Amino acid sequence: MEEKIIDQKQEESSEAKVVKEQWIQFTAVVNHISAAKFIEAVTGAINTGVEKLNILLSTPGGTVMHGKTVYNFLRSLPVDIEVYNIGQVDSVGGVMFLAADKRFAVANSSFLIHGVNLQSPGAISMTEKIVQEKLDGLKQDRASISMIYAERTDISLGDFEKMMLDGITISVDEAKKFGIIDDIVAPKVPKGSSVISIVDVIK
Repeated sequence: MEEKIIDQKQEESSEAKVVKEQWIQFTAVVNHISAAKFIEAVTGAINTGVEKLNILLSTPGGTVMHGKTVYNFLRSLPVDIEVYNIGQVDSVGGVMFLAADKRFAVANSSFLIHGVNLQSPGAISMTEKIVQEKLDGLKQDRASISMIYAERTDISLGDFEKMMLDGITISVDEAKKFGIIDDIVAPKVPKGSSVISIVDVIK
């Protein structure tokens, strides 16, 4: 009889357990600054014992390297991750979005898929060898992004590469069909929750 009472108390304790969550809003261009701030915020939350991350995401995209870094960082974490498209998730922002195992989008949001761009400051002079190196880099970025989408969605590798080359805006209904999102859901931040905000600072 005593053993049964102990088990019942353990069961009640387990049912009463509250999962520690952290909400993070990311509405910024993906670059070395925003990626570093995001990783710092997530790391800080993990170090306080957070068991679940809820990410509110809207971004025009940015640099592929930093988007993939955030993706791989999130995939390495021993916590549950949910992400919500709360506006527009474009370009490499989609890679960040796919890091979560549970993915949602508000009804009026969208996704933009397009090819990788070469970013170079001002007028620069390049040799044929440098041009070829840049082109090889663009092809590698396209291949790695395509691989992530093929692994994390229902879009085949070939179909996604065509989407990148053509450029396409995807509605939430299409995103659900493609397996980019699980459902069309608006996030509800519980009253009293802590929300970390990472935004572009305009000076």
